[in-house]
Amino acid sequence: MISVICPAKLNLGLKVLGRRPDGFHELRGLMVAIPWFDRLDVDVEFLPEGGGAPSVDLKVTADPDGESGEAPGGEQNIVVRAARAYLEEFGAARFPGRPLVSIRLKKTIPSGTGLGGASSDAAGTLLALDDLMVEAGLDGIGAARLRSVAARLGSDVVFFLDPGPAMIVGRGEEFIPASGPINLAVVVAVPVTRLATGDVFAAWDGRRIPGSESGNALTARGDSDISPCLSVSAPAASGIALSPEMFENDLSDAVFELSPRSADLARFLTDSGARLSAVTGSGAAVYGVCGDIGSARACAAAMSRVLEPGEIVRAFQVGMVF
Repeated sequence: MISVICPAKLNLGLKVLGRRPDGFHELRGLMVAIPWFDRLDVDVEFLPEGGGAPSVDLKVTADPDGESGEAPGGEQNIVVRAARAYLEEFGAARFPGRPLVSIRLKKTIPSGTGLGGASSDAAGTLLALDDLMVEAGLDGIGAARLRSVAARLGSDVVFFLDPGPAMIVGRGEEFIPASGPINLAVVVAVPVTRLATGDVFAAWDGRRIPGSESGNALTARGDSDISPCLSVSAPAASGIALSPEMFENDLSDAVFELSPRSADLARFLTDSGARLSAVTGSGAAVYGVCGDIGSARACAAAMSRVLEPGEIVRAFQVGMVF
Protein backbone atom coordinates (compact mmCIF):
# COMPACT_ATOMS: atom_id res chain seq x y z
CA MET A 1 0.00 0.00 0.00
CA ILE A 2 1.11 3.56 -0.73
CA SER A 3 -0.16 6.61 1.13
CA VAL A 4 -0.22 10.00 -0.60
CA ILE A 5 -1.02 13.45 0.75
CA CYS A 6 -2.87 15.57 -1.78
CA PRO A 7 -2.58 19.36 -1.29
CA ALA A 8 -5.09 22.04 -2.19
CA LYS A 9 -4.18 25.01 -4.38
CA LEU A 10 -4.79 28.70 -4.81
CA ASN A 11 -4.93 30.68 -8.03
CA LEU A 12 -3.05 33.93 -7.44
CA GLY A 13 -4.43 36.05 -10.25
CA LEU A 14 -6.33 34.55 -13.19
CA LYS A 15 -6.68 36.02 -16.68
CA VAL A 16 -9.34 34.62 -19.03
CA LEU A 17 -8.47 35.44 -22.64
CA GLY A 18 -11.65 34.08 -24.18
CA ARG A 19 -13.23 30.88 -25.45
CA ARG A 20 -11.11 28.51 -27.52
CA PRO A 21 -12.30 26.58 -30.61
CA ASP A 22 -12.34 23.40 -28.49
CA GLY A 23 -14.89 24.95 -26.12
CA PHE A 24 -12.47 25.56 -23.26
CA HIS A 25 -11.16 28.99 -22.23
CA GLU A 26 -7.63 30.28 -22.75
CA LEU A 27 -6.12 31.04 -19.34
CA ARG A 28 -3.09 32.73 -17.81
CA GLY A 29 -2.29 32.91 -14.12
CA LEU A 30 -0.23 31.63 -11.24
CA MET A 31 -1.06 28.53 -9.22
CA VAL A 32 0.43 27.55 -5.86
CA ALA A 33 -0.16 24.61 -3.54
CA ILE A 34 -1.29 25.16 0.05
CA PRO A 35 -0.91 22.80 3.03
CA TRP A 36 -4.53 21.69 3.22
CA PHE A 37 -4.51 17.97 2.48
CA ASP A 38 -6.64 15.03 1.48
CA ARG A 39 -5.06 11.62 2.06
CA LEU A 40 -5.13 8.59 -0.21
CA ASP A 41 -4.23 5.02 0.73
CA VAL A 42 -3.89 3.02 -2.48
CA ASP A 43 -3.21 -0.68 -2.91
CA VAL A 44 -3.34 -3.07 -5.84
CA GLU A 45 -3.60 -6.84 -5.89
CA PHE A 46 -3.34 -9.04 -8.95
CA LEU A 47 -5.89 -11.84 -8.80
CA PRO A 48 -4.63 -15.14 -10.26
CA GLU A 49 -7.56 -15.76 -12.58
CA GLY A 50 -6.98 -14.59 -16.11
CA GLY A 51 -9.21 -12.13 -17.95
CA GLY A 52 -11.92 -9.96 -16.53
CA ALA A 53 -12.08 -6.22 -16.16
CA PRO A 54 -9.96 -4.50 -13.51
CA SER A 55 -11.79 -3.76 -10.26
CA VAL A 56 -11.57 -0.38 -8.51
CA ASP A 57 -12.99 -0.04 -5.01
CA LEU A 58 -13.20 3.40 -3.36
CA LYS A 59 -14.19 4.24 0.20
CA VAL A 60 -14.44 7.91 1.26
CA THR A 61 -14.17 9.00 4.88
CA ALA A 62 -14.84 12.49 6.21
CA ASP A 63 -12.65 14.88 8.11
CA PRO A 64 -13.00 13.91 11.80
CA ASP A 65 -13.48 17.60 12.63
CA GLY A 66 -16.60 17.56 10.48
CA GLU A 67 -15.46 20.48 8.33
CA SER A 68 -15.55 18.65 5.02
CA GLY A 69 -15.78 15.17 3.61
CA GLU A 70 -18.29 15.68 0.80
CA ALA A 71 -17.34 13.70 -2.29
CA PRO A 72 -19.24 11.54 -4.76
CA GLY A 73 -18.77 7.80 -4.55
CA GLY A 74 -18.23 5.13 -7.17
CA GLU A 75 -17.74 5.93 -10.82
CA GLN A 76 -18.75 9.56 -10.28
CA ASN A 77 -15.59 10.20 -8.26
CA ILE A 78 -12.60 11.40 -10.28
CA VAL A 79 -10.38 9.11 -8.19
CA VAL A 80 -12.12 6.07 -9.69
CA ARG A 81 -11.91 7.56 -13.17
CA ALA A 82 -8.20 8.27 -12.63
CA ALA A 83 -7.53 4.70 -11.54
CA ARG A 84 -9.36 3.28 -14.55
CA ALA A 85 -7.60 5.70 -16.91
CA TYR A 86 -4.24 4.66 -15.51
CA LEU A 87 -5.00 0.94 -15.85
CA GLU A 88 -6.15 1.45 -19.43
CA GLU A 89 -2.99 3.42 -20.26
CA PHE A 90 -0.83 0.76 -18.60
CA GLY A 91 -2.35 -1.94 -20.80
CA ALA A 92 -4.18 -5.10 -19.79
CA ALA A 93 -1.67 -7.33 -21.57
CA ARG A 94 1.07 -6.32 -19.11
CA PHE A 95 -0.81 -7.29 -15.95
CA PRO A 96 0.24 -10.58 -14.27
CA GLY A 97 -3.40 -11.09 -13.27
CA ARG A 98 -6.66 -9.22 -12.93
CA PRO A 99 -5.95 -5.94 -11.05
CA LEU A 100 -7.96 -5.25 -7.92
CA VAL A 101 -7.36 -1.63 -6.86
CA SER A 102 -8.38 -0.56 -3.37
CA ILE A 103 -8.47 3.16 -2.53
CA ARG A 104 -9.29 4.85 0.76
CA LEU A 105 -9.78 8.61 0.51
CA LYS A 106 -9.81 10.77 3.63
CA LYS A 107 -11.51 13.93 2.38
CA THR A 108 -10.78 17.25 4.07
CA ILE A 109 -10.55 19.72 1.14
CA PRO A 110 -14.08 20.96 0.35
CA SER A 111 -15.27 20.34 -3.20
CA GLY A 112 -16.61 22.99 -5.59
CA THR A 113 -14.58 25.75 -3.98
CA GLY A 114 -11.73 26.40 -6.43
CA LEU A 115 -9.22 24.69 -4.14
CA GLY A 116 -8.57 21.78 -6.53
CA GLY A 117 -9.18 18.93 -4.08
CA ALA A 118 -10.67 16.57 -6.65
CA SER A 119 -7.89 17.24 -9.16
CA SER A 120 -5.28 16.72 -6.45
CA ASP A 121 -6.87 13.39 -5.48
CA ALA A 122 -6.82 12.28 -9.12
CA ALA A 123 -3.14 13.16 -9.48
CA GLY A 124 -2.33 11.35 -6.22
CA THR A 125 -4.10 8.25 -7.53
CA LEU A 126 -2.05 8.27 -10.75
CA LEU A 127 1.23 8.70 -8.88
CA ALA A 128 0.40 6.01 -6.33
CA LEU A 129 -0.56 3.46 -8.99
CA ASP A 130 2.60 4.15 -10.98
CA ASP A 131 4.70 3.58 -7.85
CA LEU A 132 2.77 0.40 -7.02
CA MET A 133 3.45 -1.01 -10.49
CA VAL A 134 7.16 -0.39 -9.99
CA GLU A 135 6.98 -2.07 -6.55
CA ALA A 136 5.36 -5.07 -8.26
CA GLY A 137 8.37 -5.37 -10.58
CA LEU A 138 6.62 -3.80 -13.56
CA ASP A 139 7.67 -0.67 -15.42
CA GLY A 140 5.46 2.33 -14.72
CA ILE A 141 4.09 4.44 -17.55
CA GLY A 142 6.53 7.31 -16.92
CA ALA A 143 6.20 11.06 -16.48
CA ALA A 144 5.13 11.98 -20.03
CA ARG A 145 2.29 9.46 -20.15
CA LEU A 146 1.22 10.38 -16.62
CA ARG A 147 0.86 13.99 -17.77
CA SER A 148 -1.14 12.89 -20.80
CA VAL A 149 -3.55 10.85 -18.66
CA ALA A 150 -3.81 13.70 -16.14
CA ALA A 151 -4.64 16.26 -18.84
CA ARG A 152 -7.48 14.05 -20.11
CA LEU A 153 -8.94 13.86 -16.62
CA GLY A 154 -8.95 17.62 -16.00
CA SER A 155 -6.87 20.72 -16.49
CA ASP A 156 -5.68 21.13 -12.89
CA VAL A 157 -4.74 17.47 -12.50
CA VAL A 158 -1.43 18.02 -14.32
CA PHE A 159 -0.38 20.68 -11.80
CA PHE A 160 -0.71 18.29 -8.87
CA LEU A 161 1.69 15.75 -10.36
CA ASP A 162 4.45 18.16 -9.29
CA PRO A 163 2.77 20.99 -7.35
CA GLY A 164 5.42 23.69 -7.33
CA PRO A 165 4.42 27.32 -8.06
CA ALA A 166 3.68 27.51 -11.77
CA MET A 167 2.27 29.73 -14.49
CA ILE A 168 -0.95 28.49 -16.11
CA VAL A 169 -0.97 28.28 -19.91
CA GLY A 170 -3.57 27.03 -22.38
CA ARG A 171 -6.84 25.77 -20.94
CA GLY A 172 -5.04 25.29 -17.64
CA GLU A 173 -3.39 21.95 -18.41
CA GLU A 174 0.02 23.44 -19.25
CA PHE A 175 2.28 24.78 -16.51
CA ILE A 176 5.57 26.68 -16.56
CA PRO A 177 7.50 26.66 -13.25
CA ALA A 178 7.47 30.10 -11.63
CA SER A 179 10.69 32.02 -11.99
CA GLY A 180 11.06 32.74 -8.28
CA PRO A 181 9.91 31.59 -4.86
CA ILE A 182 6.42 32.30 -3.58
CA ASN A 183 6.15 33.06 0.11
CA LEU A 184 2.83 34.42 1.35
CA ALA A 185 0.68 34.18 4.46
CA VAL A 186 -2.96 33.67 3.48
CA VAL A 187 -6.36 33.11 5.03
CA VAL A 188 -8.80 30.93 3.06
CA ALA A 189 -12.54 31.35 3.66
CA VAL A 190 -15.02 28.79 2.31
CA PRO A 191 -18.78 29.38 2.19
CA VAL A 192 -21.36 26.61 2.18
CA THR A 193 -22.05 27.40 -1.49
CA ARG A 194 -20.50 25.03 -4.03
CA LEU A 195 -19.97 26.11 -7.62
CA ALA A 196 -19.48 24.04 -10.78
CA THR A 197 -16.66 25.21 -13.02
CA GLY A 198 -18.88 25.12 -16.10
CA ASP A 199 -21.48 27.35 -14.46
CA VAL A 200 -18.86 29.96 -13.50
CA PHE A 201 -17.37 30.13 -17.00
CA ALA A 202 -20.87 30.27 -18.50
CA ALA A 203 -21.63 33.24 -16.24
CA TRP A 204 -18.35 34.85 -17.32
CA ASP A 205 -19.28 34.31 -20.97
CA GLY A 206 -22.69 35.87 -20.33
CA ARG A 207 -21.21 38.98 -18.73
CA ARG A 208 -18.62 39.58 -21.43
CA ILE A 209 -19.35 42.13 -24.16
CA PRO A 210 -17.80 40.84 -27.39
CA GLY A 211 -14.87 42.97 -28.51
CA SER A 212 -14.65 44.90 -25.25
CA GLU A 213 -11.99 44.91 -22.58
CA SER A 214 -12.71 44.03 -18.97
CA GLY A 215 -11.92 46.52 -16.25
CA ASN A 216 -9.75 43.85 -14.68
CA ALA A 217 -6.06 44.82 -14.71
CA LEU A 218 -5.04 41.35 -15.88
CA THR A 219 -7.53 41.22 -18.75
CA ALA A 220 -6.56 44.67 -19.94
CA ARG A 221 -3.24 43.34 -21.21
CA GLY A 222 -2.70 41.92 -24.68
CA ASP A 223 -3.86 38.40 -25.42
CA SER A 224 -0.30 37.09 -25.73
CA ASP A 225 0.95 38.67 -22.51
CA ILE A 226 1.22 37.29 -19.02
CA SER A 227 0.89 40.09 -16.53
CA PRO A 228 4.26 40.63 -14.82
CA CYS A 229 2.43 40.90 -11.51
CA LEU A 230 1.85 37.17 -11.64
CA SER A 231 5.56 36.42 -11.15
CA VAL A 232 6.04 38.75 -8.19
CA SER A 233 7.31 37.16 -4.99
CA ALA A 234 6.24 38.98 -1.83
CA PRO A 235 7.92 37.32 1.16
CA ALA A 236 5.96 37.33 4.40
CA ALA A 237 6.89 40.25 6.70
CA SER A 238 9.09 41.72 3.96
CA GLY A 239 7.39 45.10 4.10
CA ILE A 240 6.79 44.99 0.33
CA ALA A 241 3.53 46.76 -0.50
CA LEU A 242 1.06 44.43 -2.19
CA SER A 243 -1.04 45.87 -4.97
CA PRO A 244 -4.53 44.38 -5.35
CA GLU A 245 -4.03 44.19 -9.12
CA MET A 246 -1.51 41.40 -8.56
CA PHE A 247 -4.22 39.04 -7.39
CA GLU A 248 -7.23 39.90 -9.52
CA ASN A 249 -9.28 37.04 -10.93
CA ASP A 250 -11.28 37.62 -14.11
CA LEU A 251 -13.92 35.19 -12.83
CA SER A 252 -14.60 37.19 -9.65
CA ASP A 253 -17.77 38.92 -10.87
CA ALA A 254 -19.20 35.62 -12.11
CA VAL A 255 -18.38 33.91 -8.80
CA PHE A 256 -19.95 36.73 -6.77
CA GLU A 257 -23.06 36.65 -8.98
CA LEU A 258 -23.53 32.92 -8.33
CA SER A 259 -22.37 33.04 -4.71
CA PRO A 260 -23.09 36.40 -3.02
CA ARG A 261 -21.79 34.94 0.24
CA SER A 262 -18.34 34.69 -1.35
CA ALA A 263 -18.41 38.44 -1.84
CA ASP A 264 -19.40 38.88 1.81
CA LEU A 265 -16.48 36.73 2.96
CA ALA A 266 -14.05 38.61 0.73
CA ARG A 267 -15.15 41.86 2.36
CA PHE A 268 -14.94 40.33 5.85
CA LEU A 269 -11.34 39.26 5.14
CA THR A 270 -10.17 42.81 4.52
CA ASP A 271 -12.27 44.06 7.44
CA SER A 272 -10.50 41.46 9.61
CA GLY A 273 -6.98 42.56 8.73
CA ALA A 274 -6.09 41.05 5.35
CA ARG A 275 -4.23 43.44 3.04
CA LEU A 276 -6.38 42.30 0.13
CA SER A 277 -8.84 39.54 -0.75
CA ALA A 278 -9.49 37.63 -3.96
CA VAL A 279 -11.30 34.68 -5.51
CA THR A 280 -9.31 31.52 -6.13
CA GLY A 281 -9.93 29.67 -9.38
CA SER A 282 -13.55 29.10 -10.43
CA GLY A 283 -14.97 28.08 -7.06
CA ALA A 284 -16.70 29.77 -4.16
CA ALA A 285 -13.66 30.04 -1.85
CA VAL A 286 -11.91 33.38 -1.32
CA TYR A 287 -8.59 34.18 0.28
CA GLY A 288 -6.88 37.11 1.96
CA VAL A 289 -3.18 37.99 1.91
CA CYS A 290 -1.61 39.03 5.23
CA GLY A 291 1.81 40.35 6.22
CA ASP A 292 2.91 37.23 8.08
CA ILE A 293 1.51 33.98 9.46
CA GLY A 294 0.79 35.58 12.85
CA SER A 295 -1.34 38.23 11.18
CA ALA A 296 -3.04 35.54 9.10
CA ARG A 297 -3.97 33.56 12.22
CA ALA A 298 -5.31 36.69 13.87
CA CYS A 299 -7.36 37.42 10.75
CA ALA A 300 -8.72 33.87 10.74
CA ALA A 301 -9.68 34.19 14.41
CA ALA A 302 -11.54 37.42 13.68
CA MET A 303 -13.23 35.82 10.66
CA SER A 304 -14.46 32.91 12.78
CA ARG A 305 -16.83 35.30 14.56
CA VAL A 306 -18.75 36.12 11.38
CA LEU A 307 -18.95 32.63 9.90
CA GLU A 308 -22.28 30.93 9.32
CA PRO A 309 -22.81 27.21 10.11
CA GLY A 310 -20.79 24.98 7.79
CA GLU A 311 -18.37 27.70 6.68
CA ILE A 312 -14.61 27.22 7.07
CA VAL A 313 -11.69 29.58 7.62
CA ARG A 314 -8.02 28.56 7.82
CA ALA A 315 -4.64 30.32 7.83
CA PHE A 316 -1.71 28.99 5.81
CA GLN A 317 1.88 29.79 4.92
CA VAL A 318 2.16 29.42 1.15
CA GLY A 319 5.47 28.41 -0.37
CA MET A 320 6.39 25.44 1.81
CA VAL A 321 7.67 22.29 0.12
CA PHE A 322 5.44 19.20 0.29
